[in-house]
Amino acid sequence: MVNRSTKKTQLTESQKVVFDFIKSFIRSRSVPPSYREIQSHCGYKAVGTVQDHVRALIEKGYLEKAELQGQGRVAR
Repeated sequence: MVNRSTKKTQLTESQKVVFDFIKSFIRSRSVPPSYREIQSHCGYKAVGTVQDHVRALIEKGYLEKAELQGQGRVAR
């Protein structure tokens, strides 16, 4: 789930691209994108890069980790 808290650490440019894509994807499809969908959209060569950005977005308070993510999808 997208966290709407007001106290947030600033994002890097790459993290902002990932976060904006996740928000847009959820708005249009009502489900979060998979790591592979983010990887493809952002042009990353490794899914590990996506994992790093998603982890940072969770740590910075922009995303919340879902208890049961399933289907390789990111937290909402």
